[in-house]
Amino acid sequence: MPSLYSKIKKTLDSKKINYNELRHEAVFTSEEAAKIRGGNPEEGAKALIFSGKRSGQNEKIFLQLVIQGTKRVDKEKFKARFGFENLKMASSEDVEKVSGVKLNYKIVERRAGDVSQIFSDCELANKELGWKAKLGLDEMLSSSWKWENYINKTTK
Repeated sequence: MPSLYSKIKKTLDSKKINYNELRHEAVFTSEEAAKIRGGNPEEGAKALIFSGKRSGQNEKIFLQLVIQGTKRVDKEKFKARFGFENLKMASSEDVEKVSGVKLNYKIVERRAGDVSQIFSDCELANKELGWKAKLGLDEMLSSSWKWENYINKTTK
């Protein structure tokens, strides 16, 4: 079965969408990634992992949002729009538990120019790629960590 990565590339190629593939060491901010790309933070994207419960359901679910590098998620508006009772960022403890690595991060105030809200929907990925999220938080974090380690080892 083709990987999601190869499906994404095939879709981009079939639609004649220009893109560049860039492999690099792990970074922690959009600004660091922009410096490596030689561009602006607005040109990149970041992946955020949240956990929450939908209204009327008992099962805790995990979701990953991919947004523009300079944007922030308004969790209250996201909850209202997509029917969540609660929603929170995956904790550093969850990430550390899966990866075995202590995270180097800091929480800061909203920056000038940050938008007040942004939403994401995977409908296009479902429609164009036939892809639906199946993994829980532990599996997502573990897979992401394995990929980062693989890329770091193969690109040095």
